[in-house]
Amino acid sequence: MCRERRCCTYVMPQTLTDSWKQDLGNSYQYDHEVFLNKIGNLTLTGRNSELGNRPFKEKRDMLKEGFRYSPLYLNQSLARAEEWNQTTIAARACELAEKACEIWIHPDGRWRNH
Repeated sequence: MCRERRCCTYVMPQTLTDSWKQDLGNSYQYDHEVFLNKIGNLTLTGRNSELGNRPFKEKRDMLKEGFRYSPLYLNQSLARAEEWNQTTIAARACELAEKACEIWIHPDGRWRNH
């Protein structure tokens, strides 16, 4: 069975457009510097070239390519998000961390914080 190739991509892009700067507000430089490479800002998609640096709502809503239409569980929170900023990135990072702890349980059944 052949599967579509998926790659890791940024939700908030590496290069901010004027639209992204406006959506992020006055703190856009800080938000970009601090949150760009956080796990909450990364996802998998087979449509990286189509999504590119588009504004978040366009990335979310694009017919067939957008996060709303993604078959991946990983993208469900992106499909529900109304905006994309430091708050939503941090919340998604926590959600992903909790899910990872459910999936990858320590052999003795406890989470160890080392």
